[in-house]
Amino acid sequence: MAKKTEKTDKTNIQLIDEDAVCAEVMKQHPSVYDDLLFDEYNIKDKLEKNSYQYQQFRMLCLSEKHKLRKIEILRDEYIGKLYDRLRYEGTKTLTKVEIEKYYIPTDPKVMEFNRLYMRQEMRVDVYGYIAEAFKTQGFAMATYVKNMQI
Repeated sequence: MAKKTEKTDKTNIQLIDEDAVCAEVMKQHPSVYDDLLFDEYNIKDKLEKNSYQYQQFRMLCLSEKHKLRKIEILRDEYIGKLYDRLRYEGTKTLTKVEIEKYYIPTDPKVMEFNRLYMRQEMRVDVYGYIAEAFKTQGFAMATYVKNMQI
């Protein structure tokens, strides 16, 4: 069973634990920290792997962005249906402002979509940062080799 990583603030809105999301991604890729470290003994192997690892994490980032977009589309579709239901099918006459300000943000399913969206957005960021770290490592290793030749 998955461990709950959300907390609740004073307004009873669920917050996402950024450290838990990062740890979850790093658990899936445990060798990242070691792969980003290099010295004169392993630099040749690291240089050979670097571009592959950069591309791998860029593709994972793009895949996570695609999932984020799916969540966004589903959330927007649900909000559109909810808006129509509240505006046109209810017995109360609600204004656009009332619906958008009070009813939509407090709907449990909208809140769940927003929580999923924030969590997925963090996953995209983590994969993006890892890809950027491998890109930076490539430049650092090139500089290191160049300085060793001097």
